[in-house]
Amino acid sequence: MAITPSAILLDRVFGRDILLISPHDEVTVTLNRSLHAYGDPVAEIYGNPLSKPVRVVLLSERNIIRPVEDSSLALLPVGSSASRPLQVQTVFFVARYAILALLLLSLLIAFLPIPRALSRSACREVAKETSNA
Repeated sequence: MAITPSAILLDRVFGRDILLISPHDEVTVTLNRSLHAYGDPVAEIYGNPLSKPVRVVLLSERNIIRPVEDSSLALLPVGSSASRPLQVQTVFFVARYAILALLLLSLLIAFLPIPRALSRSACREVAKETSNA
């Protein structure tokens, strides 16, 4: 099924591969940094990883944590359901059904016959309004 170019463009421009974490407070992060040994998971210093890395749409990178221990890693702290980022797979899911809905609507409009009585009465009303004005 076709996916809209706007969804692809949104992914290309604003899509980021990040690891979602449930963040620790600053004291815990400081303690974890002091206890961190080479080879230990870096994400666990800053919080509990919620999943594997996911692709999300981010308009701003100000909330992303780039750990000093591994600068290639991008962590995004999420606390409540209101702060969850928009996942790219959701954008593609919505785009797929939006295209289908628009296609069905355009076919319905194109092939739906307009009743002649309705079109005549509408023309008469418009003519009356313009003549009265």
